Amino acid sequence: MNSTQIHDLRSGAPAAPLETDVCILGAGPVGLTLACALAANGVTVTLVDAGDSTARIATNASDVHFDRRAYRGATIGRALGLGGTSTLWGGQLLPVRSADLLARPQIGAAAWPIAYREIEPYFDQVQHLLGVNTAGFDLAVTGNGAAALSSLDFTEWSPRVSKWLAFRKRNLAVALAAHLEQRPSVQVWLNATVAGWSLSGEGKSTVRELVAQGAGGETLRLHPRAVVIAAGALETARSVLELQGGAGRTLSAGVDEFTGRFLHDHLSLRIARVRVLDSARFEERFSPFFEGAIMRSLRMELPPDTLEQHALPAFYAHFIAEAPVASGFAVLRDCLRSVQRRDWTLAAATTKHIPGALPDIAKVLYTRFVKSRLAFPTKSEFFLHIDIEQTPSFDNRVYLGASPTGIRRPMHIDWDVEEDAPRIAHVVQEHFTRFWTRNALDSVATLDFLDLNDSSRAWNDNIYDLYHPAGTTRMAIDPGLGVVDENLRIHGTTNAYVAGSSVFPSMGAANPTFTAMALGLRLARFMSESL
Repeated sequence: MNSTQIHDLRSGAPAAPLETDVCILGAGPVGLTLACALAANGVTVTLVDAGDSTARIATNASDVHFDRRAYRGATIGRALGLGGTSTLWGGQLLPVRSADLLARPQIGAAAWPIAYREIEPYFDQVQHLLGVNTAGFDLAVTGNGAAALSSLDFTEWSPRVSKWLAFRKRNLAVALAAHLEQRPSVQVWLNATVAGWSLSGEGKSTVRELVAQGAGGETLRLHPRAVVIAAGALETARSVLELQGGAGRTLSAGVDEFTGRFLHDHLSLRIARVRVLDSARFEERFSPFFEGAIMRSLRMELPPDTLEQHALPAFYAHFIAEAPVASGFAVLRDCLRSVQRRDWTLAAATTKHIPGALPDIAKVLYTRFVKSRLAFPTKSEFFLHIDIEQTPSFDNRVYLGASPTGIRRPMHIDWDVEEDAPRIAHVVQEHFTRFWTRNALDSVATLDFLDLNDSSRAWNDNIYDLYHPAGTTRMAIDPGLGVVDENLRIHGTTNAYVAGSSVFPSMGAANPTFTAMALGLRLARFMSESL
């Protein structure tokens, strides 16, 4: 974006209220995607974000408190500012499966109020926006790089192959800059924290004014025709709670009861140590491969009927290589991450390892550009992980503290893990062992599964969240059963919407950003027609 589009509230605000068609709260991946699509349809857009021109990780967020278990998605997994959490994003693209949108009684997941066919066309649109080819995610459509992988017998499994954006495209403030520069109707206000809402109307409420404040007391007043809260599942829950406070009354029974509730994430669980016996064959089958600039990697999922039979949440199994800090792989990765995040401190810390890592760096680069594969790091430890969809629970929630600290009230996160990890791991072990034996892979690597007789508590201590918060403003057609309707409008309002993973009633196994961006494009179409 050019300098005329970006404003810093610390430098002052216009004396008169700012008129705009749509005000988007949050300049992260969904907010930026939505802004591109709206502006392309002639809509004037104002993005408002509490962070700076370079998004910063909220590692030491003083206004976040944990009631039961520390939730990393609120600290090291959250970034405020232009680009938002896309500055931390791995860039993995994988859509939800159609079965993920259906009711799944085995985990208490309600059906989404929209059909898969209503989202599916927008997955291609997101890929076009990001300059990614729209080849499918099934193993059958991959190229020669997956030949050895395609030769495996995946009976019992439903493998998919995700796409990973190049590092230069993962920060969407950079990736979408050219699109936004062509749309002068888009402007961004940074270091602007929404501190007040003004709503009016009988029956349904209409947002008339938002007031944003800077750290020095600067005040920006906005008069939008519509508002979209796209600030991530945690901050979005906070904003909807504040919006309801601005209304001075209950917007709907669902908004009152469910805002902030059903916070859930993906949980990663290590279930086996992998002892590689034949590095070349293991890498040929299981290392990520490249199709042009796009990296692709295997995700092994079980079919929906198998999940239902065993009363399992959605999950995928994959291999993780834990690289030494000074390995060439880690040095290259951290250098690229520093560019993505614009974190030059990380870059400086990484460069000291370059001289000793040069031989390994040469191997990684050779494998990438000659073999079109990602080399597994030298001297790595390998593990089999499963990334599990956390069951949405009413008791896991975000709520606001009683008194403000600074501009806003503090945010409390009451969250914990209740999954029966030993049982899930036991079922996965049975299926994965059969896959390994059927394909005679014992000569490639052996799998040492963790002791399944450990207590559930010990297993749950081995689980960590993946910074994929969702569910805090869930969708439902019935205003008594959710926070937003099928068009993402907040129940009880005429012009306030939510976009992002916070509207997901459940997640499935896929990383949520891709689906959230697709929902953002669907919302852009609906709003463009409405406005």
